[in-house]
Amino acid sequence: MTAPVVPLRVVYLASLALLAAVPIKYAHHDVVRWYSQYNRDWGGVGRLRQVVIDLVNEVAPSSQSYFYALSTHPFPGFPTGSYTAAQWSGRAASQFVIPAYARVDELYDAKVREWVIRAAILQRHIVVEDFERRPPSIVFVERARVRL
Repeated sequence: MTAPVVPLRVVYLASLALLAAVPIKYAHHDVVRWYSQYNRDWGGVGRLRQVVIDLVNEVAPSSQSYFYALSTHPFPGFPTGSYTAAQWSGRAASQFVIPAYARVDELYDAKVREWVIRAAILQRHIVVEDFERRPPSIVFVERARVRL
């Protein structure tokens, strides 16, 4: 009576392996896609990041120098700061209020509009203080509309 148990175990283990193969395939595909996009030697985004890293290293080569970016996205501040001798000059990784301020005329609620304007004034004040406190050797300005 024990003979049918062995084939049942084999079928059970084969089924588990087959069920596990699909998520493993998708996870592997995602890792390969991410690596091919962000690899600094051949990935499109990775090569752009390497250009930014090289530029910061050229313009601000020491730990006593700073760089800054006016962007709604953490890049180019992050991960650039992890690969350069220069330090990040600002208190924030990005300026999240820029898109709201850019479209402030589309706001019909006066309270919300006032809040966005006050937030933009505060953001500008913070940026000016950051520039005065730790003057950057280089400043990147995001100009892609897709970020807004």
